[in-house]
Amino acid sequence: MIEEEYQSSSKIQANLLETQLIEAIADSMQNHLDTNATFLAERLVYERDTEEFRSILAECYFREQKPYKAVAILRDCKNEYNRYQLALAYFRIHKFKEAEQVLCGNTLLHQFTTNQAIPNGGFGHYLLGLIYENLHRIDEAKTQYSRALDVNPTLWMAFEKLSRIGEMVQINKVFNDQKQKQYEVQRTQSCNILKSITNIKKTITPKSGQKEQEDIEIPLQQENMTSQRARQINKPLNPFGDDSGKKKPIIPLNFLGPPSYKQTYQKTSQVQKVSSTAINTNLPQLLKQFAHPFYLWCTHNTEAISNFQKLPQQHQKSGWVLEKIARSLMDQVKYSEAEKVWKELREVEPYRLEGMDYYSSCLWHLRKQVDLTYLAHGCMQTSTNAPETWVAIGNCFSLMKEIDNSLKFFQRAIYLRPEYSYAQTLSGHEYSQNENFQAARKCYEQAIQLDHRQYNAWWGQGNMHYKQDKYDEAIKCFQAAIKINQNNPVLPTFLAMSFAAKGDHLEALKYFQISEKLDPVNSLNRYQKANTLVKLEYYEDALKELDRLSKQVPKEAPIHILMGRIFKKLGNTQEAQKCFTTAQSLDPKDQSKIRGLIEGLHNQNAEFNDDFDL
Repeated sequence: MIEEEYQSSSKIQANLLETQLIEAIADSMQNHLDTNATFLAERLVYERDTEEFRSILAECYFREQKPYKAVAILRDCKNEYNRYQLALAYFRIHKFKEAEQVLCGNTLLHQFTTNQAIPNGGFGHYLLGLIYENLHRIDEAKTQYSRALDVNPTLWMAFEKLSRIGEMVQINKVFNDQKQKQYEVQRTQSCNILKSITNIKKTITPKSGQKEQEDIEIPLQQENMTSQRARQINKPLNPFGDDSGKKKPIIPLNFLGPPSYKQTYQKTSQVQKVSSTAINTNLPQLLKQFAHPFYLWCTHNTEAISNFQKLPQQHQKSGWVLEKIARSLMDQVKYSEAEKVWKELREVEPYRLEGMDYYSSCLWHLRKQVDLTYLAHGCMQTSTNAPETWVAIGNCFSLMKEIDNSLKFFQRAIYLRPEYSYAQTLSGHEYSQNENFQAARKCYEQAIQLDHRQYNAWWGQGNMHYKQDKYDEAIKCFQAAIKINQNNPVLPTFLAMSFAAKGDHLEALKYFQISEKLDPVNSLNRYQKANTLVKLEYYEDALKELDRLSKQVPKEAPIHILMGRIFKKLGNTQEAQKCFTTAQSLDPKDQSKIRGLIEGLHNQNAEFNDDFDL
């Protein structure tokens, strides 16, 4: 009898210790003391080694950015959510094949049958999509992103991925009340393994009369705290967002802190400028409102801006929306308009670094050195661990023509974010500017491999081939860029220039006209179009283009030089001399060349050439 009572007492004490450890881990993690949480979780596993407790420890390792340790403790686990965690750990250390095998099943490595469902619902499908995308199996990635969104319509990131890939999503079939209800029912009815951990105290089965004794030993305040914490643990953290319908045995991290702190935060937050009562919608409707303009934005459709402006007023002025509008304007080469939106974004969310890489490029194109320096300094004050900061600094040095320094900072950004396609693209531009075409090509190819819709990289590669007189290769690259973004006027201009350089002037003229429709005031396009008209001996049309261009940019000597050559070709030496004299006053550097043109006015055999560029 005494021995039985002793064993029962030991069991109660062990269960009580596990409960206290789990609660302490939850407290540490919700207050961002990850190392402390890890220490306690390790004690929990060594007290009793179960898959549920290993899952908690793995979550602590994820929080400490040590996924390799999570791999070690999860490798022999068979629990569904542990499979998901193991696959995520492999993904974090870039072992994509192993991650795929864990999710899809591999009897040799992990004893999972191949006909098992992907673990963790929509989140599992999303993770598998990421794995396939990193393995460059894009079609399979599309399938998994679509399944993830079908299972869990709150997985906005899956919709983003599909939109960025260029896959059309039937928005009304994804974001609707029926899908939302199915998802919520699935979450409610799903098995919650966490309950078996958080309610350990309830599983204690002491002998008769002992329950009352234990209740007395635990103060009422502590018991209330225990139940309160148990309620807080009812929804674990997922690295991608909300629950997928499969509850997991991990500690929650998705709350701000104690109730009193949450109430204070909600009252004082400067972000919530609009009362929630003003939002008369539900989640599917809200996501649907965002989905359509976002897809238009991903496809570089000019209607994206007007659709973003139809969003609820409280969201229109958010940093996320303003960033998309500014970048959409940049995609159309409307840098001055984009700058205004970027400034507004900085006022609304000065702490936001997402998009500052593109803002710095906007200022680079506008040649605003002071503003660019100020932006780079502000980004550096906000965070030196954000790759956008180093891109802004790199652009600052690029504008000062310090190519070596700019490359160092772009490489720093890539080091912080290895999948940073835009930083690779900018590095390619710098190498190309320095005529290091071999290095430039590697950067462009890497950028396209990371993001095949990075049209700036396609343009850069085409421009690199153009400089090397490889016009066929340049044409292919420019065509690829135009296929991605059909509303950027610079792209058809460079494609037309490539055709013209190849001698196909009629094809070149077609693309010059396309560019002109997109941007009637594009001076480079109009000048090159005039050159092509000259080659086709459409002299009067060329003069009309150059006359309009001279009014638009009156201080460009090449315009007047080309007009002078045309007048000379037409036999109007008086007008030709007048144009050459104007050019001479605008460009003192080329005095000798222009003087030679004036002296050769009576030489009818003089050829048109490209010695002067706009």
